[in-house]
Amino acid sequence: MRGMLTAALIAAVVVVVAAPARAAPSAPMSACGQGSWVAGTVDICDGELVYRDYVYDNFGARPQVPGLTLPQIVQGLGFQSLPNFDAYGGLPPAGGQKDQDQTDLVALRVRVIGGQVRVSAELNAMTVPNAARLAIAVDTDNNVATGGGVWPGIATSSAGWDEEHVFDTGDPSTNLIEGQFAQPPGSVWKLWAVLAKPDGTPMNVAFRGVDETGWWWEDTQADALAAGDITAMATTVDIGDLTSGATKRAVLPPGAKRERVYISQYTLGAGEGIDDNGVPGPGFTPGSPGERISQAFTMIGKYQPYGFYEPTKAGPHGLQIALHGLAENHAARLYLPGTNGNFVKRLGEDQNRVVATPLGRGWKGWYSNYAERDVFDVLADVEANYPVDTDHVVMSGYSMGGFGAMRIAALHPDVFAGVVNWVGFTGDVFNGTPLGGVFFGNGSGGGADVNAIDLLGSLRHVPMVALYSGEDELVHVTSALELRRRLSDQHTPSVFYLHPAADHLTFALFDDWSKESNASASAVLTHDPAHVTFITDSRFYEPDLGLVPDRAYWVSAIVPAAPGYATVDAVSLGCNGADEPNTADVPGAGIDPVPWESNEVQVTGFTHRNAANRLELTLTNVSSLHVDLERACLTDANLDVHVTGDQPVTITFSNGDSRTFQPEVLPRTGGPTPPLAPLLLAIAIGIRMVRRPRLRRLHR
Repeated sequence: MRGMLTAALIAAVVVVVAAPARAAPSAPMSACGQGSWVAGTVDICDGELVYRDYVYDNFGARPQVPGLTLPQIVQGLGFQSLPNFDAYGGLPPAGGQKDQDQTDLVALRVRVIGGQVRVSAELNAMTVPNAARLAIAVDTDNNVATGGGVWPGIATSSAGWDEEHVFDTGDPSTNLIEGQFAQPPGSVWKLWAVLAKPDGTPMNVAFRGVDETGWWWEDTQADALAAGDITAMATTVDIGDLTSGATKRAVLPPGAKRERVYISQYTLGAGEGIDDNGVPGPGFTPGSPGERISQAFTMIGKYQPYGFYEPTKAGPHGLQIALHGLAENHAARLYLPGTNGNFVKRLGEDQNRVVATPLGRGWKGWYSNYAERDVFDVLADVEANYPVDTDHVVMSGYSMGGFGAMRIAALHPDVFAGVVNWVGFTGDVFNGTPLGGVFFGNGSGGGADVNAIDLLGSLRHVPMVALYSGEDELVHVTSALELRRRLSDQHTPSVFYLHPAADHLTFALFDDWSKESNASASAVLTHDPAHVTFITDSRFYEPDLGLVPDRAYWVSAIVPAAPGYATVDAVSLGCNGADEPNTADVPGAGIDPVPWESNEVQVTGFTHRNAANRLELTLTNVSSLHVDLERACLTDANLDVHVTGDQPVTITFSNGDSRTFQPEVLPRTGGPTPPLAPLLLAIAIGIRMVRRPRLRRLHR
């Protein structure tokens, strides 16, 4: 639910939707063969062999022609002529084909019952019954020296197979291709499986293991299909395990970059696979100069992948969510620009953090709406399946992902211990100039739904590490300097690094990450602080997606009175009173990975206020809210409440009381209104002084 909601409707939504204290939903530990999974695993579940594959990986053989160069890739150039660019952005697959996900294997299940082998292959999408062909090959004696060769009807080969079975009719209502064949001889089999086009062109190979690589986790598959030999992509099964009802789950060692897949409650459009054109999101602006990079979702089905790394150190682990940039995907920080793995070494292994890299529903989801939902579903899946200390969850992102990191952390400050932001787009290309806020108001018009700088006040207890570049051609240095100024003016604990000679991709290409790893090492979640600052807006309230950012710490159920920002500044003097931090700007300098200068907003001391059973609220554009007295260290007896605001406000308390206050009056501001004076000033001094964005280049 978006747009200009009335206060009454929002109030009804808040009553109906009980948002959890943590923004992420709960998720159960995955059962054998059910729920989320590590891509490429083989389990035996009550006598059923279950292989579950990578998703969005059915690209077939690697083309036998020279590929694109790395400079073309990292600059986001040269892809407009490629098929399905709008679905895959600037990271093309290794395989050279695409089949609308009609051959994208999700899971293959094999069971032996009454002398018959029953097979079931689930596809990511199936619109017609005969869109794909499933081929199963069996080595009945587990001996590669006997049998083998080219598969009849499928353009590939493997060594040692003795019999092949092909099924080419599926059920679009279930996305299943099912069949059976007589149980072959032998006590140990080796199995291969391939999904192919109806003409026999192989597109997706099963049993590839958990260590696939590449931008879409299909490099090994693409090379094997190009060579015409998939012998190495097989699994061996003891028939006794299938006939006795055994359960044997795959055991995966930590310390590797892998893909996980979770099952989403939320689908878009047709609800299957990929939409090559993209389903427009609320931030889509048709006809605008930035339409190509405005918000749209390309991965629309219920199966959603993310990259992850589990450190080798003992748990519980911290967790770092790393959001990719525009034209990238969930492999970007893991496999771009190379495979040295410094990102997971520095931020994962060194800090004992699981690293999770959401796809965000495609390359231009802008981390609101369905893309924001994806981030929290990834968070929930990691916490359900790995030992994670929820006090050490860090939000981070690169470029568009940096915007998403600031936005999501500010709207859910009681979830995250800190923020790491690499060249994050701030939400308005003119931030830091006289035109800031004039044209774009709350967002850039390119896909960002808010000027993230306006939300920084919510990060009072969520320290930020920010890295920006002086020669950035996409996120201009004026925006970077405005972010630094706001962090300083609002006394937000932070370290801001400016690299004067760097450009937008310097940090990704140097693959260093050391100083941001060290700077974020001590980040820990703040619980129920005495002073809460929170900024929200009714347009962010999307109860249909379980996204209602109406709370922070002990303040909740915030109902904006009108469209525009609603701000809450709440101080509790309960418990030990309130300690207001004093900060100072501390400069620094260094050379890693390129020369930089920094500004640290450092806490130098505290101004103490004595304990009292007193609540102080300063509110703007808020019609009602809820206060948890216990979490705020307050009692209902003789509670002193002081409210300053721009209109009457109803406050409900956790003891059941509800009171309406006529506050000391602040000037009514409502939603932000772009000022006219800066526009006239900019025209007077010459708009040419403002660096205009290159809209054909991508905010990565």
